[in-house]
Order: sequence, then C-alpha cells, then structure tokens
Amino acid sequence: MKVAKLRTDRRKGSVKITSYNIASYGEDNDYPDKIIDIFNASPTGKGCLNVCRRFIFGDGYIDQSLATTIVNRKGQTANHVLRKAVDDLPLFGGFAIHVNYNGLLEPVEYQVIPFDHCRIEINKDGLPTTRIAVHPNWNNKDKLRKFDKRDIKYYPSFNPRKKVLFEQVAEVGGIESFRGQVLYFSMDGELVYPLCPYDPTVTDMSTEESISTVLHRNARYNYLPAGMIVKKSKVATTNEGNKERNNFEESELASDIANWQGDERAAKMILVETEFDEEAPQFIPFTIQNFDRMFDSTTKYVQDSIGRMFMQPPILRGVDVGAGFGADLMKNAYDFYNTIIENERKLVEEVMAILFKIWPQEFSDYTIKPMEYLDQATGEELSLVKEIPPELLKDLSKNERRNLIGFNPEVDKDADTVRLATEIGVGGTQSMIEIMTSETLTTDQRINLLITLFSLTEQEAKTLVGDEKLGN
Repeated sequence: MKVAKLRTDRRKGSVKITSYNIASYGEDNDYPDKIIDIFNASPTGKGCLNVCRRFIFGDGYIDQSLATTIVNRKGQTANHVLRKAVDDLPLFGGFAIHVNYNGLLEPVEYQVIPFDHCRIEINKDGLPTTRIAVHPNWNNKDKLRKFDKRDIKYYPSFNPRKKVLFEQVAEVGGIESFRGQVLYFSMDGELVYPLCPYDPTVTDMSTEESISTVLHRNARYNYLPAGMIVKKSKVATTNEGNKERNNFEESELASDIANWQGDERAAKMILVETEFDEEAPQFIPFTIQNFDRMFDSTTKYVQDSIGRMFMQPPILRGVDVGAGFGADLMKNAYDFYNTIIENERKLVEEVMAILFKIWPQEFSDYTIKPMEYLDQATGEELSLVKEIPPELLKDLSKNERRNLIGFNPEVDKDADTVRLATEIGVGGTQSMIEIMTSETLTTDQRINLLITLFSLTEQEAKTLVGDEKLGN
C-alpha cells in the first residue's frame, strides 16, 4: 500500500496563537496536560515511567562535591535539580531550567521550570523568536488561579556569552530588571515542541484506564445484572389532589430505586405498596454476556504493549516471570535497561555539563553514575537494595534472609562436617556409633561431627574416637 493512502492523525501541531504570540503545544495548546493525565490514569504507564526516571537519574553525580552543591535560593542541590529535570525528560521529551545571573553576569542560580509551563514565542510570520513564554496555567486547569495574559513571563533562551548577556541586560534597563534566561532542551530539536517519547502507546494507556473504569463499576454495583423496572403509570384523574399524590409517589419510588444502587446498598430489601396486582413493578434484566476473558486478554495485551514501548524487562515492573527474583535475573535486567536508557542519560549529562562548566566553582567530573544491582559474589551494596535486617525476620536463619535478596549463603568452616552429618543421618546413640565406626570418615571428621552434633568437648570426642572397642 502506498504511504500516501495511509490515514494518520497528527499527535500534535504547532498552531499560531496570535493573542499570546506563542505557538500552541498541540491543537488546543494542551498536549502536555493530556500526556500527564494519560500517564496518571495508567498504572502500567506510570510504573514504567517511574522506573525509567530512576534509571536515567541512576545514583546521581559521581562527583560528590558537585552533587551536594547548593544551586538556588531554595537550598536545592545539583542532584536535586538533576532529578527534577530527569522527571520531565521521559514524560515530555525535554526539560527547562531557569538560569539567573549576578551583576558580574555569572550564573548564581539554577531552577527547573515544569516543562508543561513553557511555550515558544513566535513572531508575526509564525517563526520562533529567541524567547520562552512561561505560565503555570495555560488552559485554566487550576480553577483557583484564573489565566491572565499579564501573568505570562518571557525569558530569552539560554546563551551565556557575555556579549549577548550585556545586550539583554541593556535592553531591559539594567541587571535589576533582568529576569535571567531559560535553557529549553527538546529531544526533537532546538526550539521545537518535542513529542512524548512514549506517545505511540498512549492509546494503550487510555485503554487500560477504560478497563479499570469498567471493573470499578462492576465492583461498585456488586456485579448485579443491569436492567429496567417497568411500572404502569396511574391513570390521570379529575381529582387534582389524587393526581398530585400519584405523581409524588412515582417520583419518590424513582428516587428510592436510584438510592438503593451501589456496593453499599445493593441487594437490600425494597418495599413497594400498590393498590392493584397489575400495578406491581416488574424488573426486566438485560441480557449480559461474560466478557471476563476478553478483559483479561486485553489487560495483558496493553500491559505488554506499554512495557515493550519502554523496552523494560518485566521483572523491573514487578511482573512474575516464573523464575522468582533471583539476583542473576535482576542484575541482568539492570544491566540491560541501563544500556537502553544510556542515550537519554548521556543527553542529560551533556546539557547539565554545559551549565555547571560555567558555574563559579570548578568540578572534576560531570558524569551520572548508573544504577547497579548487588554484587552477588561479595554481597556489597552497589545500589538501593540492602540486606534485610535480622530483627525484621527473626524466624529465618541468616542464610534464609540472604537468599531472599539474592545473596549466596555463607559457608562456615565446618560445612563439610554438616554435609557428612546430613548424608549419614543422626539419631541418638546408634548415630554416634555409626559416626565413630564409619570407614568413609577421617579421624578429624569424626571428632568434628561429635563436637557439632552432640555438643561434646574436643577432649571427649577424641576419647570416644580413640576407644579401640568402638573402632578407630
């Protein structure tokens, strides 16, 4: 089939909005808001997004002097700013950072601006200028703060060259009036609205929301079959008092039926009084088809589709993969997904390095440390996973606790002795005789077994082993 014959819908468009001198982000200037709503309504989409954010951020900056540097008046560190930027990147495909300068035109403050607050200014020809328009409520979603054009703030795009800064400061009448610049980063290009990296799967996320809504409704109404109640209307009479009374009774019955619906009221008794038998209400149920299998298959499909779009191993999303949560499996999943999101992490590193290389303080390394799983061989902590404290699981042995988090069991110095005891079995005096007469055990092994299994002293064990009547 020819490409020209295929029907596709544009996910977003840049439509000129002349009254604000900005290009709209989507047809109704609400594309970021819709993306937020869709992700928030999809359990799988939200979970995958959070995993993606964690892996891009990793363990923060390797250089701790950089990681802990305070970079704004709110007391936020470089790691904090990095995390907030990473929160926006996989959701929108970009992020924005406000850069403030002092009188020497040196950067003194970095703050992340929510990406959905930013719009690109355009000129009368519909072409982007060098300014970013910022407003927290472009579409009046916040009813407590009505949209006002006067609240829009315009910032020049980030450019730290002194000549450019001098011109911008002079244009506004001095450093006191200079609002700083905004670094607007888009994965789709310079001064271009990015498409959400996971936009192709928003339909699946919306489907998952719909399934949840249906399941909620079924539970809310006690899985009762839908239907209609048919009641013969009373014949109008010339008596106005009787007519009003009949109308009141019918409206009251309709109200009561509506109030008796729901998970807290379903299946309760209802009392209806009628003057004649033929007036009794009749319930006619709707024919219901069982869609449970269809819901199950659809749910599994959309979850798999969302997971594939994120390219996340199922085990990272808490999905049972039939092999438990072994350390090897988790470590392989960590290593795999680190390679998948490496490009995004490198992009963030490069952009943030540009900012911190012009910071008054010098740093040695701008690299983000990838998230790692536990080293199974040594049991050392390399990521966020920690060995379970003994006091939380008092009924489990140390090795059982270690096994829960993927550690190899610790082998003590008498491991061979315990193994031999398991092989030959122990059971009172007969077992003691079997240990001392066994031809497969060395003298040292016999002594160790007697000490371990029967709580004998070393001298007592040697005495028993050396008794010629029992054999040596």
